[in-house]
Amino acid sequence: MATDYTAGFATIVLKDAGVSPAYIFTVGDVIKNARTGENMLVLTIASANSITVTPAYGSTASAAGLAGDGIFIVGNANAEGSSFRNVNSTRAVKAGNMTQIFKTTFAVTGTEKDLPLYGGKELPYQRAKKGTEHNLDRIMSPMPVMA
Repeated sequence: MATDYTAGFATIVLKDAGVSPAYIFTVGDVIKNARTGENMLVLTIASANSITVTPAYGSTASAAGLAGDGIFIVGNANAEGSSFRNVNSTRAVKAGNMTQIFKTTFAVTGTEKDLPLYGGKELPYQRAKKGTEHNLDRIMSPMPVMA
């Protein structure tokens, strides 16, 4: 995501995309601000968290960016006969995953299970009631965030 920038800018400061977010870009990338629709051409990787661009690249108009705007790579532009682009690679990291186990218990006695009660059989009633509670617990419980 980008921080605020004005129309006709030259540098975009990136944030919330990792430790060194600018390094996902390569010189010559065509990028787009998802909110404004403006295309830009990456000229340099200015630092670990900023890029220098040509605003209003192609037929799009220059527009001011807001904090939180999504910046996406849509392609690249290369001159005819140009040399190879810089290699932009990433390292594989060990992935992790978390699960959360929900248990909702219920029980009926053998007598309750077999007796014809006024409201109907007890086991199907308890199963439906606890199934609804279990589903609500599952939906409403936030998953813990790994740091």
